[in-house]
Amino acid sequence: MDNFKNFDHDPQYQQAKAEGGGACFDLALKLAAAEYHHPECEAVAASDLKRSFCFHHNQRADTAVLLIHGWTGCPFEMNELGQYLYQKGSNVFGVRLAGHGTNVQDFAKYGREDWKASVVDGLKIVSLLGEQVIVVGESMGASLATLIAVEYSALIAKLVLCAPCFRIRDWKAEFATFKLVQRLIPEVDFGESPEQVRGYWYSKVPIGGVAELIRVVRQARKTGSKIKTPILVIQSLTDKMVKPEGAVAYYRSLKQLSESEKHLKIFEDGHHNLTSVLNPHKDDVFRWIGEFISG
Repeated sequence: MDNFKNFDHDPQYQQAKAEGGGACFDLALKLAAAEYHHPECEAVAASDLKRSFCFHHNQRADTAVLLIHGWTGCPFEMNELGQYLYQKGSNVFGVRLAGHGTNVQDFAKYGREDWKASVVDGLKIVSLLGEQVIVVGESMGASLATLIAVEYSALIAKLVLCAPCFRIRDWKAEFATFKLVQRLIPEVDFGESPEQVRGYWYSKVPIGGVAELIRVVRQARKTGSKIKTPILVIQSLTDKMVKPEGAVAYYRSLKQLSESEKHLKIFEDGHHNLTSVLNPHKDDVFRWIGEFISG
């Protein structure tokens, strides 16, 4: 399948395609290294777990997986899943969304279009790492995944949404898009994160960042009827950040997929960050994703 046409504006990419597998893999590693050494990460000497990551088998694999972390987080929350999928034979790239994993000053510079551009850059790398491309997103990362799944449907073989951000539990978040609210409440404080994950999420962000999240969510909710890619949706009923009803409604909106092409896993007693140590059912989530990818 000629999946590379999605990036035909990039001569370097096209040359790698023309030369074949080894050239594709070499370019993927070059691009992944540039992301790992991104100037923002270098400026703050970001730790490994806050940077993008690439786990590979020293050659193109049958399957390559793009992992997309959530809003205000960093690649840390997808790292363990990445190792799990790597051990099962996939090449894996965990993207770092623009402004994440460094400091709030960087975060404030960016918005939804920048975050989507980060995901597309990650998709480009993953398409060079393997023959079949899988995209897995967590929270807002899942929302962003739906946007690129519509735009790059010919490229993405399977899609996984973990705790997708379609309906935010805090109804007040919707007001963040109003300029008056942004002037009255310039910053939002989420409090300190649990000790196991402290330092991997921003605890305070400008309210403009909340507004950009809301705009991503609004766009993502509308994509269900356009999705043509087989999909797995995973949601905890006890999620304190997003409403489980959002995941269920999105699943029901997948009208272009047959019953065998769409899957919904709903379970009790899970954390919003389904792929992190905070979720007591993390191992089940990993297993469901692994089975879906290999199935």
